[in-house]
Amino acid sequence: MEKERYIPRIKELRTQKGIMASWIADKIGVSSAAMSKWEKGTSYPTYPYLIRLSRVLGVTIEELYEEQKNDHP
Repeated sequence: MEKERYIPRIKELRTQKGIMASWIADKIGVSSAAMSKWEKGTSYPTYPYLIRLSRVLGVTIEELYEEQKNDHP
């Protein structure tokens, strides 16, 4: 699985829900800088943080990895 595929998905899901990155960072126990790096793809969340992200965003971990549904016909 390519790590880069889910990084934009984190930001996409967050913005769709109107949630600020700093709020998620606070909720899951990381810095805003770490959250920013995850969204930019310069670093990656470990599995425990993926679990927390999925819970906060209301999606499964698998959905963090999925491509946008409207990308394919």
